[in-house]
Amino acid sequence: MGDDDQYIREQITRSRLRSTIELAQRLMAGRKDWKGRDYYLHDIEVMELLPPEATDIERKAALLHSTLDTGAATPQELLAHGIEPQVIEILMLVTNRPGVTGYAAYVQKCRDIVASKNRSAMRVKLADMLANTGHPTNDYSETIELMRAGLRPGRG
Repeated sequence: MGDDDQYIREQITRSRLRSTIELAQRLMAGRKDWKGRDYYLHDIEVMELLPPEATDIERKAALLHSTLDTGAATPQELLAHGIEPQVIEILMLVTNRPGVTGYAAYVQKCRDIVASKNRSAMRVKLADMLANTGHPTNDYSETIELMRAGLRPGRG
């Protein structure tokens, strides 16, 4: 497949998900990610790192995952905005709750996602960690491998 085909597919996907992108942008207004960018750009990057076969539900979860992590929205508020319950289910699995502090807790959180056998949550969390590769204080190599192992054929 050529670069032009890839570009066209990405533009169609963005058009289809425009309202979710706009919601993430509104909810995350004024927040910056660790790279100093508007936070919603991280969420778009996570969506773009999903595999080509990702569903729109997975893409929406990628676009909204930071809203729960940062406290910009609650699951109930997202439902009120028309976000599907399947998206909320993924978000509840991938979101770092207040009790997830420190490396050991984060690794356990990732193990719990794999144990859930929810491939969509694993895909979103893997894409999130890949987008955060290079973070100055977090090393995701172990947890990236956990997600990849959970996604291998024959698992889940």
